[in-house]
Amino acid sequence: MQGDTTFRRPVSNDEAYVTIGFWGFARLCIRKGWSESWTRADAITGIVGAAAGVIIHFVPRLEAVVSRSLWAIPIIALVCVLVFRLVMSPYWVYRKHKSVLVDHITRAEQNITRLECRLEPRLCIPAIVYEQPLDDGAVTYYFDVINESDGSTVEEVEVKVTAIEPPAVKWLPIPLQIKHDNRPQKTKEFNLNPKDKKQIDLVNGRRGAAFFHIVDVITDVGWWTMVSNRDSTLIVTATGRNTTPAVAKFHVWRDDTGYLRCEAA
Repeated sequence: MQGDTTFRRPVSNDEAYVTIGFWGFARLCIRKGWSESWTRADAITGIVGAAAGVIIHFVPRLEAVVSRSLWAIPIIALVCVLVFRLVMSPYWVYRKHKSVLVDHITRAEQNITRLECRLEPRLCIPAIVYEQPLDDGAVTYYFDVINESDGSTVEEVEVKVTAIEPPAVKWLPIPLQIKHDNRPQKTKEFNLNPKDKKQIDLVNGRRGAAFFHIVDVITDVGWWTMVSNRDSTLIVTATGRNTTPAVAKFHVWRDDTGYLRCEAA
């Protein structure tokens, strides 16, 4: 509502509200007051007419009085119904349009909630692992870290092995290497733009070896973390600023030929 003479009504359930003036609102009230009024007046006059017949039958001396008044009964009934419905019509118009408005507000709130969910920073580690064969029967495995947000960048992302089952090393967590990051001083943190992804190296190993390597970023040591277990589950966690951590599990083992295998658990 704007001022004292401006109202809003919905065009339809799926359209925006339009502004109407005082007389437009008055027309809505008159239309609402007139609708079904004649039918109601018919019902009232029918009841009154039936009652008049009964009265005349049992009290004959009232026949002349009742007969002279019969012409006025339909008019009086219609006027009473119209006056009552016109008095009530602003409330009925308000009640009808309020329910439509509440429905619009509810749907708008739901859309806002969905939009907020789409825009908030959100990390994800898909249950997919990629295999890259190397020379001499060696192989390396890597996976994706994705920012699923439609509009927010996740800053200071770190991806680490936070647990190994069964336990195999004492120093945890182990920061993992960004794929193709071959610089001497490797990056431990990075930013992920909306709908962007980074590929992260996980493990590698040669056929028949008694161990495999976790491809970490321990730059001051110069070698990868060695795991001697032939069958291990690595728990990987991706963290970032102002977002919930993403967690995934990867099963690492050797097949009957000694070839290193890895899959999302």
